Amino acid sequence: MFGYQLKIALKSLRRNPILSTLLVLGIALGIAVSTAFVTTYYMMAKNPIPHKSGELFHVQMDSWDPTRPWDDERPDEPPNQMTHRDVMAVMESDIPTYKSGMYKAQLTVHPENENERPYRALTRMCFADFFPMFDVPFEYGSGWGRGADENLDPVVVLNERTNARLFGGEDSVGRKVRIEDRDFTVVGVTKKWKPMPKFYDVNNFEFGESEEIYMPLRFNRPMEINSAGNDSGWKFDGGDGYESFLESESVWLQMWVQLDDDLQKDEFQGFLDAYAMDQRQLGRFQRPINNRLRDVMAWMKTAEVVPDEAVSFLIIGALFLIVCSVNLIGLLL
Repeated sequence: MFGYQLKIALKSLRRNPILSTLLVLGIALGIAVSTAFVTTYYMMAKNPIPHKSGELFHVQMDSWDPTRPWDDERPDEPPNQMTHRDVMAVMESDIPTYKSGMYKAQLTVHPENENERPYRALTRMCFADFFPMFDVPFEYGSGWGRGADENLDPVVVLNERTNARLFGGEDSVGRKVRIEDRDFTVVGVTKKWKPMPKFYDVNNFEFGESEEIYMPLRFNRPMEINSAGNDSGWKFDGGDGYESFLESESVWLQMWVQLDDDLQKDEFQGFLDAYAMDQRQLGRFQRPINNRLRDVMAWMKTAEVVPDEAVSFLIIGALFLIVCSVNLIGLLL
């Protein structure tokens, strides 16, 4: 039957070559354009960690200027990031299963090979829980333990590209890598890991590459590591040193927690509200208490990871396919 249909189709093509070519090109163009737009929208809007997205929560606290909202267009919305002092306070809570404050940095790496020049590497400053919380896969070793955060152990995790560049792709666990002016011990090498979108930090190019190096966040103080991402501030103490910046009202860190059930979530929400009330008595948090816990998909929607233009292109793609189909019908008639 298929051979017979193919024979008939070839005869039709030879009988009307121009019309047949227009039909094929028209339907191909309509399918190509609509498929491209649908694929783009799908990549932007898909759940990046579907097996536990409902257990991971982005933390927001409203420590902003009491005289004006953080977002004039959405006055009820708290800042999308947190201050250093608030992140460190939240890290003291033992309620979440996992918890990690984090931010993006750029640090200088000095390769062992003297023929290679130092280069700047995208670095994620974070805590030990970052790796199990986001199910980061490992090629060699693992992430560091919580003790390394407390003791300020000089350890790092490399991604597979950095490991290939520095150590030829072999198992580098236990080897040293010089970052800025310090030597760090490699404790793990990740497999290729590129969540799309990069939901844990949608403030700094949510469709970009994952970090090349992961380092304990508490090294930010002794090394005075600044953020390479977005930051906003409204109140400073007048000092110009790094410690003054850390104690300022500048919001520049992301905070994520894993809460496995509603009871744990309610308990942690109570912890945030109590902390905000304590800070209010100290003169901070003068706006209405507005602490938010949003899971992955809710946070992506709030942060508008999928722009309105993507939805518009999706509609345009569908309409373009319909127009092509209508034109084809006209040609056939």
